Amino acid sequence: MRRLLSFPFLILVRMSVVLPRALPSFTVWSKPNVTVDAIDSFYMANGLPITDPKSGYNEQDPYKNRDPRLGWSVVLPGSQYGSVTYIPATDQVPCGARPRKYADIGSTNVDDYSINTIVLRYADILLFRAEALIEQGQTGQEVYNLIDQVRARVGMPKVEDVEGTGLSKEELRKILRHERRVEFFFEGERYIDMLRWKDPSLVHNVIGYDRSLLSNPASLSTWTFKKVLVEERKFDSAKGFLWPIPLDDMQNNENLTQNPGY
Repeated sequence: MRRLLSFPFLILVRMSVVLPRALPSFTVWSKPNVTVDAIDSFYMANGLPITDPKSGYNEQDPYKNRDPRLGWSVVLPGSQYGSVTYIPATDQVPCGARPRKYADIGSTNVDDYSINTIVLRYADILLFRAEALIEQGQTGQEVYNLIDQVRARVGMPKVEDVEGTGLSKEELRKILRHERRVEFFFEGERYIDMLRWKDPSLVHNVIGYDRSLLSNPASLSTWTFKKVLVEERKFDSAKGFLWPIPLDDMQNNENLTQNPGY
């Protein structure tokens, strides 16, 4: 069988399309940003989503007992970065949080940096295999074991201990997609994942915190976490999952048909 794609080619694709184009920073305007819905997607440490009444989530103490990947990935209001306590009211980011993963706190040159970026992690391989099995309708123990390996690294409970066993293809697909979201936060995976899944929430309203209520560094316990609409966005699913074929290509090959909506 002819091999169409080599591993080096796939690495080049991931480096040119998937990886972030600039580092997050605290000394200059940060190009990447965090949304509240991304923060909310991280489960509680007991493995339950914050929307579950049994999870123990407190909306006025929203970061307590959460999946540890949240604090490792995001500079949350009131948390430390370097020697400084992060106070959103003094910042310009709309959602009250900044990426911690890959952040070079003191750098003023975010476009030309020396921090190495990870192209492919073992967790990616585990979850890719789990996804392939699920999409083939294979919902046996191997799928659970693959996802459990990723969760175990950060001390999160097993799928079997929270969601149960004997789950359907649709239930396991939902678990798998959530795991990819929180495991690979700010690693450039999310956008490509949502395109290939044809997930209509690819473009959604941006929700942030009212930063004026997060302003007293001496009394973090008195903060009020109030969600507000930062920006309204709409998504055209008729065309939004595909990019237009470049005009030069269309002109050079009359057999090409432009993607819908362009």
